[in-house]
Amino acid sequence: VNSVSGLIRALKAGSAYIVYTVSGTGACFGTDAKDSIRIDVTQAPIAGILSALDSTLCSGTTTTISSTVNGGVWNSSDVTIATVNSSTGEITAVKAGSAYIIYTVSGTGACLGTNAKDSIRIDVTQAPVSGALSVGNSTLCVGSTTTISSTISSGVWSSSNSSVVTVNPTTGVITGVAAGTTYVVYTVSGTGACLGTDAKDSTAITVNPTPPAPLGKSTQLFCAEDSKKVQDLVPNGATIKWYPQSSGGSALGGNVILTNNTNYYATQTLLGCESVNRLAVLVKLKTVEVSKLKERKPYCNASNGSISVVASNGIPKYNYSWSNGDNDSIITSISKGSYTVNVIDSLGCSAELTIDLDCIKKDIPQIITPGGNGKNETFELSLPAEATVQIFNRWGNLIFTASPYHDDWDGKSNQGGTVGSDYLPSGTYFYVIDYKDGEKPVSGYVELVR
Repeated sequence: VNSVSGLIRALKAGSAYIVYTVSGTGACFGTDAKDSIRIDVTQAPIAGILSALDSTLCSGTTTTISSTVNGGVWNSSDVTIATVNSSTGEITAVKAGSAYIIYTVSGTGACLGTNAKDSIRIDVTQAPVSGALSVGNSTLCVGSTTTISSTISSGVWSSSNSSVVTVNPTTGVITGVAAGTTYVVYTVSGTGACLGTDAKDSTAITVNPTPPAPLGKSTQLFCAEDSKKVQDLVPNGATIKWYPQSSGGSALGGNVILTNNTNYYATQTLLGCESVNRLAVLVKLKTVEVSKLKERKPYCNASNGSISVVASNGIPKYNYSWSNGDNDSIITSISKGSYTVNVIDSLGCSAELTIDLDCIKKDIPQIITPGGNGKNETFELSLPAEATVQIFNRWGNLIFTASPYHDDWDGKSNQGGTVGSDYLPSGTYFYVIDYKDGEKPVSGYVELVR
């Protein structure tokens, strides 16, 4: 207490008396008058000593602060940057920025309303994030590529199995190496307070194997007249593509017309992967030919002719079909006329040939001897149906005429003035034969002998 002013200063907890003394003077010297009051002192609050100094944390991490004085309350100046448990002092870094963690001890009794505070500054560094990954195609073929990316650009790409896929650490270009499934990993490393803290994300990449070339006949035959197309080639595989060369190039359309003695190359695609090796197919276009081997002309008005043909350039066996119903390479017992043969080989290729078969005029007999012995009984000519026969006697009288003529003149007359059932007398007779073929009629003499 100030002895003059009476200003009392409380120093620490406890009780003390403040005494006021008035000293006597004169005859009262030595006689003092006193009075006092009791002062009870309550200890003012103190925040104590904090266990941490200003600190830097990585977002998402925690730390705990304490004080040498218990009973206080912890709070944050900005809970969007850092939060603190009011009782335990556990600090959680939320996001990048700075905030103060404050410890408050409140006064009691005579110190009520008097608070003791202390604080530390917390600087928060943002923890790394890998961002959102985006991959062009998560399924690859051996040797093919795709690109992966992230919304965060500061990371590094890696493959968990480089024998399956490799990845460029900077560009994210993925290359399929061998069949299998593995992961491509994106790593963003922390800095500052987050050093040693990595953010990672990954995506699965499947590599499908390269299929073999499709199977099929190395030479394929087609009929030239069918104008076959690329789509008519026959491989054994899945999702076939045809090319005009053994590697590279553009695939042919299915409607491309096949050409003879040309190689075509096929790939197949399985699980989205196209074969590297190609099936080579040589196309041969077959043109069946049929030609006349020989013919035998029949006598006119007779059926003793024949035609033989031969097929070539096709694939045996050949099937023959004639316009007269025969089914062989040779037809016989035919008369003058037009005959068409259609030939089909075992591939189905066909050819057609039409042959006009003429007849030959039979030698005209110079004598007939009708008598019932079976020899030279009639005037046998074997004429075509349109031919006309006239026979005259020595005086120029017409004694017989016929059209068509059926080889039936046996020395009898079929004209008026004679008895048709009686044989004409032996002698020399004059004939005129008109073949009606635009040529001059044939005439001559025939001897009738009884």
